[in-house]
Amino acid sequence: MSKINSFVLVLIIAISLSSCTDKSKALLNTWRVESVKPTKPNPQMEAYINAQVEVMKGYERITYNADGTFNEVQGTRALKGSWDVAKDGKVIYSTDESGRTAKYNVVELTKDKFSYSMANGPTDTITFTWVPFSAKDTLNRKPLPQPQMQHQSQQGAPSEQQQGETAPAEAPAGK
Repeated sequence: MSKINSFVLVLIIAISLSSCTDKSKALLNTWRVESVKPTKPNPQMEAYINAQVEVMKGYERITYNADGTFNEVQGTRALKGSWDVAKDGKVIYSTDESGRTAKYNVVELTKDKFSYSMANGPTDTITFTWVPFSAKDTLNRKPLPQPQMQHQSQQGAPSEQQQGETAPAEAPAGK
């Protein structure tokens, strides 16, 4: 009987340890920004940062998938890539489509909150806090302007939605 009890005890400990270190399961969700805090606050930039965070709450989100991929929406821009969590659960590595990898130092990761810090210059860090995204996060927000891409074959009378609108000025090449 003591062999069975010992086996059950070892099995319970192994399951407990594996669930404590597997942070990747908590990351599997669609998240939206809740706050952005630099370690060295700049009172002159605080209002600007807070305004940007309010915009990001409705228009930026990231989904971490179980297959190790992510999909990120930043306004009208969509990004894809892959992610991995270090074995100790303290670092997330995120690689975008161009092959650039970012390192995020996990501050907190639960099913209800995801915080990480990253370098902001040589002597500062910024902490991003994300919470689960829901459709209500986009209610009462004006939609972002959609980029107007007009091909020669599609030129002609503007659509009903485009009438009376002016296209934004083109950005100079290389910027």
